[in-house]
Amino acid sequence: MITRRLLHAIILGLPEEFLQHLPPPWPLIARLIHLARLEGASPATSLRYALYRLGATGRQTLRKSLSIIWPVMNLPGLSYRQREVLIVLRSLQTASLTQICTLVLQDRSNTFRRLAVLVRKDLAIKFNKGSAVFYMAVLVPLNRAEKAAINQILDQLVNNFPNENEVDLRQYQQAAEPLLPWSENYRKNKAENQQHLQQQQHGQL
Repeated sequence: MITRRLLHAIILGLPEEFLQHLPPPWPLIARLIHLARLEGASPATSLRYALYRLGATGRQTLRKSLSIIWPVMNLPGLSYRQREVLIVLRSLQTASLTQICTLVLQDRSNTFRRLAVLVRKDLAIKFNKGSAVFYMAVLVPLNRAEKAAINQILDQLVNNFPNENEVDLRQYQQAAEPLLPWSENYRKNKAENQQHLQQQQHGQL
């Protein structure tokens, strides 16, 4: 897992062989930085040289990787290994326990325990697909009010079975109406959103 400290170590001369377990483009970045440092370039110039040599595709891959890593490193209350597992899960979005174990090079029991911590902290959701155990990364968990509202809807749905409750049906209809493409509210909201977008674009010109 790349941290700022590890990137500093690369700039200070950490050999590329210690980065072979990391996904691309990290080993290549280390090689390019090393080449620039051999030519006497400063640390900052060496990093800029490496970023330039990566090309647009490599920089995009790097940008995506860092956008996942940095936020996780700032999460409180997680161990290094738990953060490592979370970074892998967020990069995949949804993955099986077997996939995660393979990518983090950790045994199944320890990975399972670390994922259990992430589930308790609402950073992941565990579910089953057949006999396989899967996990989904959660970027923004449901708050208490949202959970309570969802549970209330489900409870009402079960309690009213097998009959339809007219009050509940009206609530479903009111919620669905603005999302139906043929409804007046949908067309009105879409027109307002398009007008707002055009105003923003006009203001940037």
